[in-house]
Amino acid sequence: MTQPSTPSLSHAIQRTVAYGDLFDFPMTIPEVHRYLEAMPADVEEVRRTVAGMTPDRLLQVGPFVTLPGRSQLAEVRRRRAELATRLWPKALRGGHSLGRLPFVRMVAVTGALAMDNVDHGADADYLIVTEPGRVWLCRAVIIQMVRLHKLRGLVICPNWILSEDAIQLERRDLFSARELAQMVPLVGLPVYGRMMEANRWIRDLLPNAVGPPRPEHAVIACGSPIGRLGEAVLRSRFSDPIERWEQRRKTQEIRRLAPDSPEVVLDHRQCKGHVDGHGRRISEAYGERLRSLSIEP
Repeated sequence: MTQPSTPSLSHAIQRTVAYGDLFDFPMTIPEVHRYLEAMPADVEEVRRTVAGMTPDRLLQVGPFVTLPGRSQLAEVRRRRAELATRLWPKALRGGHSLGRLPFVRMVAVTGALAMDNVDHGADADYLIVTEPGRVWLCRAVIIQMVRLHKLRGLVICPNWILSEDAIQLERRDLFSARELAQMVPLVGLPVYGRMMEANRWIRDLLPNAVGPPRPEHAVIACGSPIGRLGEAVLRSRFSDPIERWEQRRKTQEIRRLAPDSPEVVLDHRQCKGHVDGHGRRISEAYGERLRSLSIEP
């Protein structure tokens, strides 16, 4: 691999650490390497460059890299990582149970838990891929599973459900690239591979983010005997009108909650209920953070 110049690499490292700082998340050297912005490099080059940067640009606090004046985040990260360790077993069980439902083809953990950056009361966010034409029927079944897990003390949030023919994302920015690169597949590795291949554009923004971020979590196959039976029943000629009816019903309900959110997508190929405009807010905050540090985006 051709090594980049040190000044360019140091600026990329600063930008990457600044992005994590938006979430009060100091990063380790391997994490800085994986999520390094628009700069192919090997991990040892990143390590040497960080070591050579002055404290007015970056600080090293134990295994973590922070912005100046943010060394207290090392303890925040340790505390949140401990909470994530307790949540992960429940999240794995929840994700695997979702993968056994009819028409589910992939389940991945997203959001704060994917980065071990959770606080008290955190839930588990999932991205779920379904068979084409069954997003809304599948969602209706998923919600019943959500309610069951809530009774057992786990709040799971399937906040993005999309079909296999919608895995190529329209939004192509750093926020979307980070969400894809950070997500942890639990069910359906072949579909995960196809999704990453369909979004090869993220390699321009995150060239070192190759493969699942947490290989220690084995990815199981989707499906179950009950799930396959449910699919056989729900593929009857009566299911298409039910799918359309459920889409209309839930679309009206969700639109009442977020009439103007540009991040809500509700159609026959996906249910993306990001009603709080999180991606837009993070992108705006990131631009402001870079300007405050006099760093070019």
